[in-house]
Amino acid sequence: MIYDNSPVAQAIPTTSNKIYYQHNEINAGVSKAYNEGFQLAQRLSKKWLLLLDQDSSLPAGWIELYAEAAQYDNQNLIAPIVHCGDEIISPFNYWLCVGRSPKTMSTGTKSLKNSYAINSGLLVPTQLFEKVGGYDELVRLDFSDFVFMHKLKKVKAQLRVINLHLESQLSSHQYEERERAQERFHPYCIGSRRFAHYTHQPFFHFFVTLFRALKLGAHYQTFEFIKISLRVWVIA
Repeated sequence: MIYDNSPVAQAIPTTSNKIYYQHNEINAGVSKAYNEGFQLAQRLSKKWLLLLDQDSSLPAGWIELYAEAAQYDNQNLIAPIVHCGDEIISPFNYWLCVGRSPKTMSTGTKSLKNSYAINSGLLVPTQLFEKVGGYDELVRLDFSDFVFMHKLKKVKAQLRVINLHLESQLSSHQYEERERAQERFHPYCIGSRRFAHYTHQPFFHFFVTLFRALKLGAHYQTFEFIKISLRVWVIA
């Protein structure tokens, strides 16, 4: 399934494979896209849902590695090791509302108490996806993976890391022109505030957001990011 949130619908090439194409020019966010994928998986009676963002690159033999892992564990999440350049970005260490990239990552089963994974590359049993109610569509992009992992942790799901290496990108690792960065920062703040509804730790979330506002403000030499964070957290 291809969920396309670009302004204009794309032409789908002719292929022997069945492609389900869904266009949404409103750009409702990745959480909406993943939930739509789950709805299709249910209609097709599929047991697994593989999430992939458009900026992820898979190596040769990837489907065989996923299939092999699915044969041995149909209860938990299956996750590859995802790189952004030389940095491992998933799974990542999670503590007090903050994610940190590990220096190394081993395969095997990991608890969601201290390890989370980004969305892209996750292979999720559809029964587990349904059990936690899928993704929170109020969290359109930033923190969507944090919220999903938190919900899975509550039902004692585990993360099985396999020896599959993907390449992907993180928006937080990139600097854009200032106006675009400010547009992107607003949903980041909303996602952080929404995540606080799950963790019940708004104090920590607020200061994580404020620290990012200070970092971006220093880079772009503007107070606008601090104003955005305050509007979302204090005024809204």
